[in-house]
Amino acid sequence: MFESIRNIMPSDPDQVEKEKKMEDMSKSDSTKTPTPQSLTGLAKSVYIGVCNFAKAEEQVTKRSDFRVYHQLAHRPLLDDLEQELPLIVVYRTANGSFRHYPIRRRKVGTSSYYYVDYGDPKVQTHASLDHLVRYYQINAQRHPENGQYADQFPWWEVHL
Repeated sequence: MFESIRNIMPSDPDQVEKEKKMEDMSKSDSTKTPTPQSLTGLAKSVYIGVCNFAKAEEQVTKRSDFRVYHQLAHRPLLDDLEQELPLIVVYRTANGSFRHYPIRRRKVGTSSYYYVDYGDPKVQTHASLDHLVRYYQINAQRHPENGQYADQFPWWEVHL
């Protein structure tokens, strides 16, 4: 029922070229709709590409800010590389620490809903990645014990 958002990484250079040609051809087809994994608009503005957790953290300089990235193992061995990479939110809390949460997709019938899996069983779901990004750019929750902190992801409530 739940699955990680994945990015297929072709391993063959010829396959990369074929996919690029197919992509160019599909751009001219105005009836074709983007895949659910396509990053556009707001989602694209916070996407930092494929990197490991340390490089992702370097991209988040402000407190209570976040970025989205495809997670690569810190020092991957060629034999250990995954064919698919998880989509992750890196978040810098109001107190300056970092959190990394997977973005997941839940299918209900023919519809897909996206959410950040930070441990809340009643997490808000979104019809698109753009809606998800917009929601977390606007909404924050105050820390119950220290009212001066407001965070998008209530990490103090979750015990992973």
